Amino acid sequence: MAGYQYKELPISFRIAQRSMLIALISGLYRLSHGLANGIAVLRSAFLIFLAACISSAMLAMYYVVIRYPFLGILYATDGDLFHRNYRSTRSTRILIRVLNCVAIIMFVLLPVGLLSKPVFSIFDAALCVYSIILVAFLWFLAFRYDRISHPTIATYIRASFGIGIVLFPLFIPAIVAGSLRCSSMLKRIESGAPP
Repeated sequence: MAGYQYKELPISFRIAQRSMLIALISGLYRLSHGLANGIAVLRSAFLIFLAACISSAMLAMYYVVIRYPFLGILYATDGDLFHRNYRSTRSTRILIRVLNCVAIIMFVLLPVGLLSKPVFSIFDAALCVYSIILVAFLWFLAFRYDRISHPTIATYIRASFGIGIVLFPLFIPAIVAGSLRCSSMLKRIESGAPP
């Protein structure tokens, strides 16, 4: 993407990144100061603000992953928010693999704990399915993922500022649609037709 700057990337991509970053910072700030502290009206207003940030980020991510599934393999010359904050060094890749293994262990233990419960509700079943899908995705990220080979996943991770990894099961329809769109675009480009 030689010659392009971050401000020239699609606005929906920039909205997704910024909304997710604001939601992360706001949520961490609120957790560090305790959710129960403060005036009830301010606490409610903050939670509404946080929900609005998360909702706008999720909607923008759905749109970006389907409309621009190739953005994960492109870089702006000045870098986007994700690229500026996450450097891909050897030690970072090792740390990410270790953290993925820890997350896999945690999410493997969750369904085992849920399945060992004597009473199994619908919520428990949904949580079990969610965690199993997430474990499969974490295994994929830890051992098979490559940004060039899987541009739609790369776009999803960059648009969600990396936080969307935990929300992956909610985005399966968008990722499937984006992957189909990306592969058809690449086939058209290879055949010489305009994308």
